Amino acid sequence: MDTLYTARLHGFPNLSRNSLEPTVLTEESVLSLLIVLGSSISLVGLVFAFITYSLFSDLRNLSGTTLMNLLAALFMTQLLYVVGVGGVPVSRRKLLETRD
Repeated sequence: MDTLYTARLHGFPNLSRNSLEPTVLTEESVLSLLIVLGSSISLVGLVFAFITYSLFSDLRNLSGTTLMNLLAALFMTQLLYVVGVGGVPVSRRKLLETRD
């Protein structure tokens, strides 16, 4: 099933087809690959920053705790973007476009 993740937003080619035709990388698919890779690197950086603030008690003051909450919220947002977008089917996307 084609999803919003593979069809439009990220433009990844559908590799489930059994064809030997070469896949042409478009500008949109390269850009979407860079978005996913950049978001993944950002997720790793957020985890390291959260661990750093968790380990050092000097950093766990009011501003450090606030920053840890913001790091956790940003991590969850980016994780849902990278992983969760694949769950929206194309028919749902078309339904949302017709409402606008």
